[in-house]
Amino acid sequence: FVMVMLTTLVGSRRDVGTLLFLVGQLLNAARQAITTALDDKKTALQDALDAVRANPGAFSEIRLAAGVYTPDRATRDRAAVFELVPHVAIVGGFAGSSGADPNLRAPHRYRTVLSGDLLANDTADPASRTDNARRVCAFTGEWGVDQPITLDGVTISAGAGDDGDEGSAARFELAHLTLVDCVISENRSVDGSALRLQYCGPLSLERVTVIGNTGGGMDADGCWDAAIHASDFVRN
Repeated sequence: FVMVMLTTLVGSRRDVGTLLFLVGQLLNAARQAITTALDDKKTALQDALDAVRANPGAFSEIRLAAGVYTPDRATRDRAAVFELVPHVAIVGGFAGSSGADPNLRAPHRYRTVLSGDLLANDTADPASRTDNARRVCAFTGEWGVDQPITLDGVTISAGAGDDGDEGSAARFELAHLTLVDCVISENRSVDGSALRLQYCGPLSLERVTVIGNTGGGMDADGCWDAAIHASDFVRN
């Protein structure tokens, strides 16, 4: 593997991730690296996803340091969403600049949050969430195509769906979906649950906690080969 490091500026408004890097696969039997400069904490993950889409097959993972990542590129666009890329895992929980070893991974210590709280202003008052992203993550695949989507060691929170929005945390359709060591928390839906899964399979949830979501925790329709291990659904 070729490791390509992409750094972001240290932010003052919130504890955002300060290290993000991609792990590239071997291409044409030769080691090739793709360098991308990420210099804005508000666009880091979206920039990485753009780099992955622009170079199909070049990367196998996006690794995220501890911090908060929002999908709007600082535009406050409630329709903004992290559109995930098949065959490229999103892996959180790295120390980044907050640790002596930036490559150290401990998801419970170095918490990586994909958040819909675009203004970092959420309180216990539901009215504070009317400016949140309607959905945080999404993927829609194709029939008959194996398209793995993997989230490992991340929290998805603070999505706030409007009427008719199913899946305020994430909506995945026609995906070979794997969630490991993830937390789905504090998302609010008017219609449907925080996690909306449709025609996903195989489907694997390992050590996933779905907690404190308004409108329901998870709704799975037409999924197959499902395996749920050591996972909790609490107060949804």
